[in-house]
Amino acid sequence: MNAQLPTTEISGPPNLYPGFVHFALRALVPGTEAPCEIRLETIPPHQRDPRLVVALPRHAEIAPAWRQRLLQSGVTHLFAPLEELDLLLAYLSQQSQLVLAGPAAGADPTLGSLLAYEHALCCLKAALLDPRNGRRLGLGAATVRKLVGMIWDNDTTRQAMLKVLSRDQELASHGLNTCLLAVGFVRRLGWSRLTAERLGLAMFYHDLGLVDLDHPGPDDAIWDGIREGKSIEDHPRLGRDLLLRVEGLDPGVPELVYSHHENLDGSGYPRGLSGEAIDREARVARIVDIYETGTSGAGGRQYMNPYALLLVMRNEIGLWLDRPLLEQFVRFLGHI
Repeated sequence: MNAQLPTTEISGPPNLYPGFVHFALRALVPGTEAPCEIRLETIPPHQRDPRLVVALPRHAEIAPAWRQRLLQSGVTHLFAPLEELDLLLAYLSQQSQLVLAGPAAGADPTLGSLLAYEHALCCLKAALLDPRNGRRLGLGAATVRKLVGMIWDNDTTRQAMLKVLSRDQELASHGLNTCLLAVGFVRRLGWSRLTAERLGLAMFYHDLGLVDLDHPGPDDAIWDGIREGKSIEDHPRLGRDLLLRVEGLDPGVPELVYSHHENLDGSGYPRGLSGEAIDREARVARIVDIYETGTSGAGGRQYMNPYALLLVMRNEIGLWLDRPLLEQFVRFLGHI
């Protein structure tokens, strides 16, 4: 184990590196073995540009002191090779299940929720980096179903999950955050679990069409991958078309992805639907998407505090949104 790296660790937001995916340092459980090669973003001595160095080889022990030292120095993310992503996903899935085994086992809902969140986030990153890979898309769908099962009847875990939402402005985080908010909101509304799964899956993948389909390789940056020569208004259709290839997926999921930018007053896209032509699940999707985008600053948009954003949603763009649902969404947020 590389206990003393002769470098200065980076404590800011992680950069994107070709061939690597970043994940939260806190997702590594002390006392377990590194599931894959783990790298750290550092600035070598006498150099200005950061690079990745091996922090732990695969199977090395994750020592509590090593993890704590990095956390105390402000490091938040580590990096894993894309070719070993499946190993990382299996580790995160297993550890989240162990931690959330139950109160009798001394479960920590915050840690368990963090692990489950990071597992789902890495699944979505994998899908966004290779959006034509049906296996990756199917794995993400299965992960969402597990998340819904985990939080549907467990108030403690559901509340903990909603409190670990990342605000790193990335496309993957935005998708997962809207997924969890939508599922929690549907649970609050008293709608069915099947509806929650369908809407959660749609929000998980609602911006899939933003990825550059002309260059679908894993080395492309996400937000920089919006297709050149295509209007942003094409992305609901592109996302829908990608999801139509996933076997066994509820047909309502691609349709919701196609409708998540429609406004009640007919000013939305891509079809300009209005009023009753927009079903209730798509209305929820619109509210959740606007709220999460504004409060996280996703996609380079200006961050707004939740109170100010909700005022804008009510007063300035109120004609876009379902007013009764928006009022219930505000009450839902008050219970998180």
